[in-house]
Amino acid sequence: GDWSSDVCSSDLAGVIAQLRARFDWVIIDTAPVLRSAGACVLAEHATGVVLVLRAGRTRPEVLQAALEELRENRGTVLGTVLNRRRYMIPRGAYRRL
Repeated sequence: GDWSSDVCSSDLAGVIAQLRARFDWVIIDTAPVLRSAGACVLAEHATGVVLVLRAGRTRPEVLQAALEELRENRGTVLGTVLNRRRYMIPRGAYRRL
């Protein structure tokens, strides 16, 4: 179906409302914002969005475009997660952990 249709959006809002009534947390994992219209439609009905950025791969201009897309669709960005960050922990630091 067409994610942007009013009927689908209305049905989606109903499903999300039912889930919120039953659960404390509802987490929906979607395709990347810029690759899926569905991600922005879901963002409109969500309390907030957490963007996942890949260290060394997500370019600043792509992040900016995703933020603009979410704003246009009334999505609220709560924060970000940086994944696949690699760095060495000095041997001495392991003793303090």
